[in-house]
Amino acid sequence: MKKIYFFIFFSVFTFTLNAQHKPFFGLKLGANVPNVAVSSSELVKVDTENKFGITAGLFIELPVMHKFNIQSELGYEQKFTGAGTVFYYNSFPIESHNLDERSDYLVYSLRAKYFLTDRAVNPYVVLGVSVSIFLDSHLFSTYGEVPETAKILMDENFKRFCYYPVTGAGCEFNTLSSYTFLTEINFALPAGSYFEYTPYGISARTYTLDLKIGLKF
Repeated sequence: MKKIYFFIFFSVFTFTLNAQHKPFFGLKLGANVPNVAVSSSELVKVDTENKFGITAGLFIELPVMHKFNIQSELGYEQKFTGAGTVFYYNSFPIESHNLDERSDYLVYSLRAKYFLTDRAVNPYVVLGVSVSIFLDSHLFSTYGEVPETAKILMDENFKRFCYYPVTGAGCEFNTLSSYTFLTEINFALPAGSYFEYTPYGISARTYTLDLKIGLKF
């Protein structure tokens, strides 16, 4: 975990220190939809439901050359997933749970950003990598209390950090003021599973789509 924090600090420090041009600063706010893919053994069946979460962050953007910038972003991400889980013994269902799960992450991203034009309405594409640090997990049930065993299982089997490639596109709207409005859509591909429970062979990975708006100044 200390190595991850050091990586984030070192990247931001080096990024700012080596700036040859005046960097831009900004903030983003948006929503995400995680598409969770679950694999498991025949002892359990897991059905997931995608739900909206929120995401917010601050970024520094450095112009490197004409139409090409590097962006460093640090933010908070909240992911919601609904899950129906049925446990089996000799092919017979013996226990079931219907729970909503919310997980909180600190996310650091380093991305290359290429502008397609030089106009007031300026579309762009991005490509980079993100590192997410697991902060906490919360379980909710509409049919009574959440079993304590479920809470322990979720807390002990989340991976504390994950990395994954990110691609996306957006558009900046340059006004006469010192602020630039932007809108952006991103797609994150999993580089591995974020949750594993070996006794039942459960492995979960998430494909996340997010839509953000922001200001750059």
